[in-house]
Amino acid sequence: MKIKDYLTEIEPAAATVIEEIHREERHVADLSRTLAHLTKATAEGYAKVEQINKMDEYLSSIPGYQDDDPLLSTAIYWHTFFGVGKERHRTDNDLREAMLRLAAHDFARNAMSGALLQFAKQGLSIRYGKSLSACPKGRLIGSQSITDVIWQGRNQAIHWEEGQFHSATEATLKQLAKDFCSPYDQYASRSLAYEIVSVLGWQSFADFSKDLLALDS
Repeated sequence: MKIKDYLTEIEPAAATVIEEIHREERHVADLSRTLAHLTKATAEGYAKVEQINKMDEYLSSIPGYQDDDPLLSTAIYWHTFFGVGKERHRTDNDLREAMLRLAAHDFARNAMSGALLQFAKQGLSIRYGKSLSACPKGRLIGSQSITDVIWQGRNQAIHWEEGQFHSATEATLKQLAKDFCSPYDQYASRSLAYEIVSVLGWQSFADFSKDLLALDS
């Protein structure tokens, strides 16, 4: 079977898995961006109040000066407090809750990442058989071929609890640690399925299928 045909068969399942892998972290990223924007707007609002107060203080020292709008700074202050300031506080709380959910999502995320690596490895096996050496190398992930990273990454995700790996799997993970540092050096103590999916850059089914189609020689 061609990888192209295989991808057609697995697309609904694989696309759902990829979406779920990244769902919580994307929510956290969106909230972080919103919070940064609101924090900036809140600071600008209060800075404007301070600037107006300083200007009023200076102008009031000038004989004959009369403030046309003495409540301007107060209005801006309360507008900021009840507007972007209140929204910033609410978003900050939402972000804290989302980060807790992301931590709780860690086990499921790793399990789904392992499933995605299995989808990829199975596609290679269906197309080229059970020997990694028969597979084309594809693009580089650090200093290693993508097929090596897919194949051995899937093996690490399945066998890490056993505490022992084939020499090829261990060599691939050690090289990932050299190329990308931590947490790839933790390959003997936990599943690195999510981190491997991340380094592969699979943020969507389009990313996933592009890499596999490039191996469909």
